[in-house]
Amino acid sequence: MKYSVALLSALAALTITSCGGGGGSSTPAATTPEANNTTPTTPEANNTTPTTPEANNTTPETPATPSKETITGQITENKTLTADKVWVLNGKVEVMAGATLTIQPGTTVVGGTGTNAWLIVYPGATLMAEGTADKKITFTSEDAFDGEGEAAGQWGGVTIVGNDANDQTGAYEVDDVTVAGTSKATSGSLKHIVINNTGVAVEQDKEINGLSLFGVSNTTTVENITVNRSGDDGVEIWGGSVNLTNVTIDGAQDDSFDTDSGWSGTVDGLTITNGKKAGIEMSGTTTATYKNVSITLSSEDSEGGLYFKAGDGEVVGGTFEKVTVAYNATAKGAIAVSGDFDETKSSFTNVTLTGSNPTIVAKSDADVAEMALVGNAFQTGTNNTVATEMVLPTAPTTKETISGQITTDKTLTADKTWVLSGKVEVMAGATLTVEPGTVVAGGTGTNAWLIVYSGAKLVAEGTFAKPILFTSEDAVDGEGDAAGQWGGVSIIGNDANDQTGAYEVDDKTTAGTSKESSGSLNYVVINNTGIAVEQDKEINGLSLFGVSSATTVSNILVNHSGDDGVEIWGGSVNLTNVKIDGAQDDSFDTDSGWNGAVNGLMITNGKKAGIEMSGTTVATYRNVNITLDSADSEGGLYFKAGDGEAVGGIFEAVTVTYNSTAKGAIAVSGDFDETKSSFTNVTLAGSNPKIVAKTEADAAETALVETKFTSGTGNTK
Repeated sequence: MKYSVALLSALAALTITSCGGGGGSSTPAATTPEANNTTPTTPEANNTTPTTPEANNTTPETPATPSKETITGQITENKTLTADKVWVLNGKVEVMAGATLTIQPGTTVVGGTGTNAWLIVYPGATLMAEGTADKKITFTSEDAFDGEGEAAGQWGGVTIVGNDANDQTGAYEVDDVTVAGTSKATSGSLKHIVINNTGVAVEQDKEINGLSLFGVSNTTTVENITVNRSGDDGVEIWGGSVNLTNVTIDGAQDDSFDTDSGWSGTVDGLTITNGKKAGIEMSGTTTATYKNVSITLSSEDSEGGLYFKAGDGEVVGGTFEKVTVAYNATAKGAIAVSGDFDETKSSFTNVTLTGSNPTIVAKSDADVAEMALVGNAFQTGTNNTVATEMVLPTAPTTKETISGQITTDKTLTADKTWVLSGKVEVMAGATLTVEPGTVVAGGTGTNAWLIVYSGAKLVAEGTFAKPILFTSEDAVDGEGDAAGQWGGVSIIGNDANDQTGAYEVDDKTTAGTSKESSGSLNYVVINNTGIAVEQDKEINGLSLFGVSSATTVSNILVNHSGDDGVEIWGGSVNLTNVKIDGAQDDSFDTDSGWNGAVNGLMITNGKKAGIEMSGTTVATYRNVNITLDSADSEGGLYFKAGDGEAVGGIFEAVTVTYNSTAKGAIAVSGDFDETKSSFTNVTLAGSNPKIVAKTEADAAETALVETKFTSGTGNTK
């Protein structure tokens, strides 16, 4: 029923009965014997038998087990539960508006056996349950208290319906006529609370959670909470703005930490272990904050470590800071996605996915696009890592050779290793499709490389679980990974400008004159590239020449390139989530007026420049992390304008850790385009975080770069 102020005054009074008995593992500690019950003395020097306490040699009394006192029905006026008794909840116990239920430190409250017991605190009521670190307040079951063993579902749990509703909260799902209040009034304070063995069903499909917070405001204190063995969720929050600190949840039989209905608060300090379903489930249009979180899950019924679960018309997201998900189930992944993801209100910072299955997965095929948005937010965030890299496919023993021109549509399947012999050309009008999990190898001794011409397409769409691998036949045959074992992948697109000219490796080839797509590359790994097809004409790992923004390039790893990792000439192609390791020339080279963006770029172990910019090129670089140590380095960011050129860029959320004495974190040669360039949240770090000129002639332009960096927002060095 819905309670009004007028109705509360007419409700029946609280019924209390006493009974004896009890005892078990949760019994408060016995009191210390009084002063006259002294410890027996040690034997005297004459070896006499020690005396017993008291002159009459009586045995000290064992302190009495605390008595049980039963609570039923409604609490309509202020009441205190003291630590000298065990308080037994009989059925549904309701704290009504205007009343405060206070629970002393060290008190034990139990859900009565066979009574479907649970505690609910209504809007306008207050629960003051402030334990301490050494005198925790314990909510458990009477079965467990009486020594019958601990188990989920022995009683209900603790529910607080607060005073901070929004248009999503509706009615509390278990007590479906009860709604939250309409103010920010506090619902009290919970500190150092242990809640065990909850989750009994009060009706079909209506199980109580360990701790339920419905429309609870941020004026309510919830800290140092432990929930063990909940038969439903450990903690569930609907709406409100309540903040939680230091929450530990173990053994929840449904979701461990479930958020819904537009909750806008923060949990700071959350440890989840042994949960059955999701670690953190987010539904409703909910975007909350999760800090200092550790989730470890192994259940084969799991729905993911972080589960974005938006229903129709909902959009979910969150701010995640210092979160580790150790996910060891084959079900779902460390992050699972269903429905719409709120990318604009979400961020990942210092988030680690680890365990045997640290994947980001879609719940169904319909969720793949939203999963990609989550993956993008993760990859482009700050200091996020997948502790286990993508598992590369094992090359099948069956090989099939491809040579010459591909003039009609062709599919490379994952059941074979496809060996490129020499220069393999995908001609205009043809689409080369590569299945997830496929291995394509550059043939040993054939100067192999793959080129996709204007008007042709390469569709190579792997997945995190089944990436596509381009590598060398030497590596496939067990000869080891090394730069320069084959050529690489080149795409000539359809988006030329007056700078692109002819492709430098195949100098009769030019880009097209339209914006049409050149295909799609997703979850593609390119290893061991950079062979010279002619003198001074080495192939890069991935070459994009005049490629348009209609082409998808995302989740790309380039390792051991003998030339550049990725090079882009002209065009407007955008790249997302690119990682380049061990390039023997520049790691990410841009030229000829490329005007696209890269969002999410990690560079490590490169020999020359981290990002080199030449031609009259001003592109956008977001969420970039560069670490360089090479003595041959040309700088972390290298503005390299030739005669008549002016280069620059838009740099947002970029960190350059530069540890080489050669050059500096930023190096300048030629004219800098200061009018089109900006630096925002750029950090120059390492042993040599300087902005340097390549020669004395470049000093004036270097000063312009320094001024632009210094006048930008959030830049440090």
